Amino acid sequence: MTHVLARGTEWHRALGTRRSAGLAVCTVVGCVVHPGVGEIELGTPLGEVIERIGGGVAPGRSIKAVLSGVSNPVITAAHLDTPVSYEGMEAIDCGLGSCGFVVYDDTTNAVELAHMVSRFLYVESCGQCPACKLGTGEITHQLERLLDGNAERDAVAIIGARLRSVSDGNRCYLPNEEQRVIASLLRAFPEEFLAAEDAPVRVLRDLPVPKLVDLARGHAQFDQNQARKQPDWTYR
Repeated sequence: MTHVLARGTEWHRALGTRRSAGLAVCTVVGCVVHPGVGEIELGTPLGEVIERIGGGVAPGRSIKAVLSGVSNPVITAAHLDTPVSYEGMEAIDCGLGSCGFVVYDDTTNAVELAHMVSRFLYVESCGQCPACKLGTGEITHQLERLLDGNAERDAVAIIGARLRSVSDGNRCYLPNEEQRVIASLLRAFPEEFLAAEDAPVRVLRDLPVPKLVDLARGHAQFDQNQARKQPDWTYR
């Protein structure tokens, strides 16, 4: 992670990597022992960042997925050794974003995670682009049916088709976020989506949108109003 640079006759230790120099402030929330904010050296493995700042997951649990916000593809447990750097995240087709990581343990079903992200993007869409508004809406509805056990036999195929067209004529990056995150979850956990076509998903807890309001003393407070927000930006 670190290297030295020659400067005159002295040697200086440089923090970070050659492409991602220095330190970064990271936020770690989700299924961790104590959500928190901390400073890390760029290039530190993601698993170490989660352990150091968030205390890791609860005893007996394992990390299943990590989201770097809602703009980048999911990071699975197989990539926890990825350096937290621009080039490290780029190597796994992800992004560093603002160095905020949401951790989900092995009690999380990929369908409920996809639904949470898709619904958030759906209600945040401004509605100027029909492909985005209708696409995120249809994907959200199909995911909701998968959760409830009321899905059509080809629900996963419908979601895939909508993902391919959701960014047509887009004016902002929101539909690309829908494509990147939801498609990555489909690729990473296809068996969970297909299983949901036959039976409702067993959800163990409410999965809040990680829209932080406050983070202090190892406790993360999320915006409770987000779940009430509607596609027309009113609140039910």
